[in-house]
Amino acid sequence: MELFTDRVGAGIERALDGVAEQQRTTAANIANASTPGYRAQRASFQDSLASALSDPGTDPRSAAISTVDAGTPADLTGNSVQLDREVTDEQREGLQYQALAQAMTFKLGLWKTAIG
Repeated sequence: MELFTDRVGAGIERALDGVAEQQRTTAANIANASTPGYRAQRASFQDSLASALSDPGTDPRSAAISTVDAGTPADLTGNSVQLDREVTDEQREGLQYQALAQAMTFKLGLWKTAIG
């Protein structure tokens, strides 16, 4: 690991990557809400990140981020996007990203204070 990246920082960094992928996936779902045959997707990283963080020998930045079918039922056109769920997910993911960014800013502020 780099000098200023510990396990917590690496975990926050990977969580930011994971939430950003969730946001991209949600945006794609919303954009395709009216596309016949489109299957909604979900990005997942939480279990992999938790596993990496619980194993002291594993770099949290190696946690997998995967995208899979959401498993939601399709309408008559074959589209499985549930727009109300997507909008809720979009809001939740925005708040998660903000919280993680604030955590990283706080952590970097601690380094700045320690160095200064």
